[in-house]
Amino acid sequence: MQQFGIKNKFQVIPNAVNTGIFNYNPIKKVNKKCRILHISNLKNEHKNITGILNTIKKLSEKRSDFIITIAGDGNIEKYKKMAISLGIPDEIIQFEGRKTLEEIAETINKNDLFLLFSNYETFSVVIAEAQVCGLPIISSKCGGLTNEIALEDGVQVPINDERELCNQLNYLINTLGKYDNIKIAKKAAKKYSYESVGQQFFELYNTILK
Repeated sequence: MQQFGIKNKFQVIPNAVNTGIFNYNPIKKVNKKCRILHISNLKNEHKNITGILNTIKKLSEKRSDFIITIAGDGNIEKYKKMAISLGIPDEIIQFEGRKTLEEIAETINKNDLFLLFSNYETFSVVIAEAQVCGLPIISSKCGGLTNEIALEDGVQVPINDERELCNQLNYLINTLGKYDNIKIAKKAAKKYSYESVGQQFFELYNTILK
């Protein structure tokens, strides 16, 4: 609205996250590898899955102490074939399909780092969900919450910059211990809980009615 020259008082109220389902509940890892997670609708023009796969291939040439899970309700078989054609080692990549909200929360808590490399976003609820579960984020700066990732919560990279994404993933795997997962989770829960978002709407409506 502002870009179209509409002048008024604006207040941004975020989407809400069900903190009864999404919360900090880390699941003990079977191995010491860094576990990276991407969850989306897997639409390439939006979520840039090819860019993620290209980057993972480059990262696999530097190190093998990580596993990435790509999950969603899109064309998984297409990306499985792409991963094979790129020569990404089977032991560092896995694909999972559609999940319920409870399954998404459980999957997030099994991982160490959330990855989003979209070409554009509006809000990105999945980032809020990952943060409420305490995960640091690495994301392209492409709108919504991707523009608001603080240094203590993760890393931003330019849109479609596979080289920088690879460099920052490499850095994050090395420095994962510097992130305070509990602090990330508490801060996000305070911001995105039903209670918090509801209170913001309540106060806004009161202001308008007055």
